[in-house]
Amino acid sequence: MKHTYEKPVITVDAGMAEGVYAASGTENTASISYSEGSVTADWGTSGQVTFSLDLSTANLSQLTVILTFNMDITGGWGSNSNAQASGRQLSLYWYSAPTSAEITVQANGTIKDLEITGATCTNA
Repeated sequence: MKHTYEKPVITVDAGMAEGVYAASGTENTASISYSEGSVTADWGTSGQVTFSLDLSTANLSQLTVILTFNMDITGGWGSNSNAQASGRQLSLYWYSAPTSAEITVQANGTIKDLEITGATCTNA
């Protein structure tokens, strides 16, 4: 059987990301539901609010949840997650996430006004 060599052709598409980056981290299309926050500490100029997250429809393996708030936050923790706060966002990571989570968030300002304005999730 004879094979014919075909010279490879390279094309450039300015609007296309490299494949290795485009495939990394898959979007989790499940919706995350969360409760209205419950103020657990109010120190006048700052405080803490606890939120309940329902993760039962998400792929729980190596789950990252990013919560966005209506004001800057100073920290967040809960449900054995690895958490990191930055500006108005709290990133929560679990190697094996629970189906529900209790998350406490700390912020400066009028704490009773703190609320979640958005939530996304991805899997590594």
